Amino acid sequence: ITFTDSTHSVQWLKKHPHISSLIQSSRALYVRSANPMRDDGWENAQPGDECDKDHFWSHRFGKIKTVWAGTTDHSLTNWAARVPIWEHFDKNADDDK
Repeated sequence: ITFTDSTHSVQWLKKHPHISSLIQSSRALYVRSANPMRDDGWENAQPGDECDKDHFWSHRFGKIKTVWAGTTDHSLTNWAARVPIWEHFDKNADDDK
């Protein structure tokens, strides 16, 4: 599973531990665009570089691996991060074999 600039919250899943566990597992990836007003150092990150997560982020999204998309334009998130997204899918497809 890959989320791109999603608005979900793991808090919504308290009554669904199997789903909560899945979206916080190594089989899930969160790709986020940068906000130049909020995200320090984003301009030095490449698509797929792991993001720092603060308490608020962790409370909302849990332990999901979070990486930079490589853009500040929300509408380009999927395109800009296509390489790490497909690498994530390929890695997890290989795990199923």
